[in-house]
Amino acid sequence: MQERLTMLTVKEAAKYAPEHAIRRWVASGELPAVRTGKKWLICESVLRNFLTQGSNHPQMEHEPKQSKIRRIVG
Repeated sequence: MQERLTMLTVKEAAKYAPEHAIRRWVASGELPAVRTGKKWLICESVLRNFLTQGSNHPQMEHEPKQSKIRRIVG
């Protein structure tokens, strides 16, 4: 059985580090994040690795499956 990745909003990720620091890391590209609408989503395992290793390039425990995005014409 495959483990699920837990994605956190910036506010949810603030339980691990100050919110302003997380926003700065995401904005600078040090912490990988995905933008969905107005929110940024951060993989919990990537955030934990980033905080414990202090690495500028955190490694994901599991590579996410790539899905194709298709245009919806309406």
